[in-house]
Amino acid sequence: MARKLSQSTPLGATPLDDISGLKQDLSTREELFEAEFININKALTKYYLNLSSKEAVKYDMHFFLRVHKDMFCDVWNWAGKVRSVGFNVGVEPYKISTELKKLEEDFSYWVEKGRDAIEISALLHHRLVWIHPFSNGNGRWARLITNLYLKGELGAYLEWPEDELFIEKTFRKTYLAALKEADQGNIQPLLEIHKKILKEK
Repeated sequence: MARKLSQSTPLGATPLDDISGLKQDLSTREELFEAEFININKALTKYYLNLSSKEAVKYDMHFFLRVHKDMFCDVWNWAGKVRSVGFNVGVEPYKISTELKKLEEDFSYWVEKGRDAIEISALLHHRLVWIHPFSNGNGRWARLITNLYLKGELGAYLEWPEDELFIEKTFRKTYLAALKEADQGNIQPLLEIHKKILKEK
């Protein structure tokens, strides 16, 4: 029988129906958030300290998987491993590696063609969330990678209104609606969010 955590799932979050991959003895979502928060802060320190130039990071599939592993390796044994189960969001599991490779190529093309950095950040953010490669943590992972890109490119970052690693409820509805618009090919609402919460160093 699969282990489960107590408490309901926040709006738009991937349900944790099975926590058999959990490395720590936790029983509530609050305890899980705290454990993940500590792990993510370790990853933030690692990447922000090492990000000294645009050339310091290669945005390829290996990097995408490694960031997720570093964010959650102390908490989940599947950290950094693509999911094998289909969800009601994200691409089918067998398409994940292909879509990440496509994103790697598209990202290189956007940069090569000199697209605006904040526009690239919105496109990158959306595609990472849309692919949804992992069993959990996809939103936080996508937001971190986007911020690493912006820090390296502009010396800036997106200041997300987060509360216990989940975007504050009122803002979250706008955020999720923008992601759905991007799914339909309209990146503008997500781009406007990025512009609004962009903070200079």
